[in-house]
Amino acid sequence: MENIIGKKFGRLTVLELAYKKDYKPHYKCRCECGNETIVSKSNLQNGHTKSCGCLRKKSRKYDSTTIKLLYVFNSMRSRCYNPKNKAYKNYGLRNIKIFDEWLIRPLSFVEWAINNGYKDNLTIDRIDNNKGYYPENCRWVDMKTQCRNRRSNYYITYKNEKYCLTDLAKKYNIGFSTLKHRLKIGWDIEKALFKEVTPNGK
Repeated sequence: MENIIGKKFGRLTVLELAYKKDYKPHYKCRCECGNETIVSKSNLQNGHTKSCGCLRKKSRKYDSTTIKLLYVFNSMRSRCYNPKNKAYKNYGLRNIKIFDEWLIRPLSFVEWAINNGYKDNLTIDRIDNNKGYYPENCRWVDMKTQCRNRRSNYYITYKNEKYCLTDLAKKYNIGFSTLKHRLKIGWDIEKALFKEVTPNGK
């Protein structure tokens, strides 16, 4: 039988075997809030019981910011760990993980967010898109910055400055799709930017 004494499930740390009922082991556990409770092994392992009950009590007291941030966290977790999520291919399949402490205690994510620039009009962004959701790789940004940081964006260096292709097209008053197409077929940057657009848009 697997020994789970000392292991943590949600907010519960397993202290000792309390008893067996119908051959099913039940364990005494200590919750993060300090209370002790007895929980069956199956309920610990399948995630049905994650606290002594304090989570349910606290949930009634969550303010609107906490509720919004928990929604952000749940969406983030689904993208990374739920194969049925439409975005899983861009996250879970790319081995994008979430900081262990946030997974174990989502409220620690809420605390980090509030202390690190969260505002209602901002979204969570990974600084390096090849790395996971970790405190050192996450920030809160507006949608414009978020879009610029997408893997699908194109970047190019022109006159010793690095531009997102969208910004470069806007600066030189040329259509983004036209500029992108010209560069894709091998035009140099000067020609791509300044050759007069023909009637067919190229």
